[in-house]
Amino acid sequence: MSIIKPKFLFNILVIQLLFANQFLSTAQTIEKFNFKPQVIRFDQTLPVLFEVIPKGDFTNVVFEYEQADRPMLDDGSGGDLIAGDGIYSISFEANEIIDKLEDSDVFRPFIGFCKLVNNTEIKLKLNVFAEIWTPDIPPVPQIQLASDIIAGPNIINIIDQVPTGSFDFVGWTQKFFDHFNDDYDFINIVIAPSQPGNRFHFQIKNDVQGIGSSIFDNTDQYGSNGKLQGINFFPISFFFDGASTAYQHELGHQWINHSKTPNLSHGAPHWPISDLASGIMGWNITGSLIGGSFPYSLIPEGENYRLEFLGNDYVPSFNDLELYFMGLLPADSVKTHFVFDNQNQTPANGQLLLGPISNITIENILASDGPRVPNYKDSQKKFRLATIIITEKALDADEMAFYNYFSLRAESEKSIPIKSGFKSGLGVPFYLSTDRRGELDTHIGDQPRSPQSLTAEPQSPTEIRLSWKDKSDNETGFIIERSTPQNNDFVELVTLNSDDTTFLDIGLTENTYYYYRLKAINTIGVSAYSNITNAKTLDDVVNIPEAPTKLTAMVAQTIQVNLSWIDNSNNETGFTVERAILPGNTFNEIAITNPDVTTYTDNNLMENTTYLYRVKANGITLDSEYTNEIEVNLSITGIGKNHNEKAKIYPNPSSGLFTIELKNRNLNHCDISIIDVLGRSVTFSEYQNKNFKKIINVNTSNHLPGVYFLKMRFKNQLVYESIILKK
Repeated sequence: MSIIKPKFLFNILVIQLLFANQFLSTAQTIEKFNFKPQVIRFDQTLPVLFEVIPKGDFTNVVFEYEQADRPMLDDGSGGDLIAGDGIYSISFEANEIIDKLEDSDVFRPFIGFCKLVNNTEIKLKLNVFAEIWTPDIPPVPQIQLASDIIAGPNIINIIDQVPTGSFDFVGWTQKFFDHFNDDYDFINIVIAPSQPGNRFHFQIKNDVQGIGSSIFDNTDQYGSNGKLQGINFFPISFFFDGASTAYQHELGHQWINHSKTPNLSHGAPHWPISDLASGIMGWNITGSLIGGSFPYSLIPEGENYRLEFLGNDYVPSFNDLELYFMGLLPADSVKTHFVFDNQNQTPANGQLLLGPISNITIENILASDGPRVPNYKDSQKKFRLATIIITEKALDADEMAFYNYFSLRAESEKSIPIKSGFKSGLGVPFYLSTDRRGELDTHIGDQPRSPQSLTAEPQSPTEIRLSWKDKSDNETGFIIERSTPQNNDFVELVTLNSDDTTFLDIGLTENTYYYYRLKAINTIGVSAYSNITNAKTLDDVVNIPEAPTKLTAMVAQTIQVNLSWIDNSNNETGFTVERAILPGNTFNEIAITNPDVTTYTDNNLMENTTYLYRVKANGITLDSEYTNEIEVNLSITGIGKNHNEKAKIYPNPSSGLFTIELKNRNLNHCDISIIDVLGRSVTFSEYQNKNFKKIINVNTSNHLPGVYFLKMRFKNQLVYESIILKK
């Protein structure tokens, strides 16, 4: 077995996911753990075994299930297979595991805690999640490539015994390239049984200049002829999900943060405490190389900043500097950021982070690291990944389908539910977290890619129209399958040509739900299935909700847009928010709200960008018309620039009343107005003082919080000053 030490290896803390308690002593650890079967069927009736291999100074091993401790045994009884082999086991009735599954778990429910105990003292506490297959995860085709390697559409399974901590990255990747062409930018490696530890990324090759990393190429060691860039490692199977922030975080380490820029380099491999830290790469926990999440906005208070929690639903995206290092944003689109000089502070909600701060500009980064080569115009935008699941025995059909499903989720172009440890919510896959600038391709071999974004829309009491996105360039056709709740089994409906991306299903029963999925085919094989979608045929009388009205938008200080609208219906099931980036005017769905929610906050937008929004009410059968379209321009010329004509504004920020002092010899030739982000005027009063001074009083008590602007035109010079209103 060939074991190497990667040249670059970055860890990130698995916050509240792996260990409920920190180690109380280094004398105890768990080397491996897993369920048998690895993935449990939703209809299993046989008992389920959970096993751990503990090491160190302990008197007993227990499993806390529903607040009651159950013993784990190594004596050949109670489901334990071999007495005295160092593997402690506990047997569960199948329903004790399966009944824990809820929709928000995304097939991975929390089961309980495995604890190492020394006398009465708990020395280690491990959070345990199960993995459960249900019919919502479609089957996948499998190809036996060798006695120890099986290929699916989006994963391969390599059978290998993995000693604790002995990760044969070289051997595994070489075996992969024995069967596949050198077409992959990254490889994900997941092991089962799991071994407690943090996921990490390491570079195999770097040929990008201007990111702070040296230029090198170790691809030949791994069986690649120069294509492979890096490896992402997941030592715990139930934390592998292509749609998760963690997955994208590790991928981002290929480019971020290697920068040698002063005030950034001391945060490597993540960000220092700064306005950058709320992005996907997080902040470097003080005194370590471990990354932590930073779900806060920074509210200025003098030279200090108050941390305000962004909420449990906050999902980070890549910020502008991260996108620049990835080659997905030009240098001139990176705004000025700031870093706290005092990094010995621990972020927490409501805490006041003490200044002073130091600004970081793109000019600083170019001076330290040089320009990025290839630049934005020539850089790679689409990346292909292969996922290898390392197991001690071959995955069965359900297990192959399960891990293939979580691999394929990396390609999603919509927000989808995720479960990361105890946290559930909507995930923002790579395509969205890069603001539609980057794309991931996870299909294996030469079979086609899975179709994406399958939707179904009722057309009449007997017709449903399907549409989807063709993600392949080598498919020869598509196979559509249909099911109803009554038979709960998909059957082939039709085979279509490769240039078809819509289909009208006719001859249906009115007021009935139908479920659909499809796959792409070619002469090599078939893809994984698309997402499953459903629609209900119409009644003879269609009840369509009325369209919302009076859509408004307000830009907040943190580059976010707060939308609100008026609900005119009593029969809608929710609202769909859509956004377009101008020019282009192509709308994409960004959110679906509950029927009682008539607001939405669009976070982490880009400066120097114009956005267009619209909203519709979702009906049981048909949706409403759209609201008015509203344009929001985040490019405000002159803000933050140095100029000769300045105004003194105080207090700023304010909760309503502002005083502005303007001093200039040409006040009589100065046009003054106060506007909101949409260009609408705000009333104010003013008077002239001696010494060429003008006093302006502004009362914004009746206005919504956000950013307003003092607009001053001196002859041919136009100047803006920002005014921040908060409640």
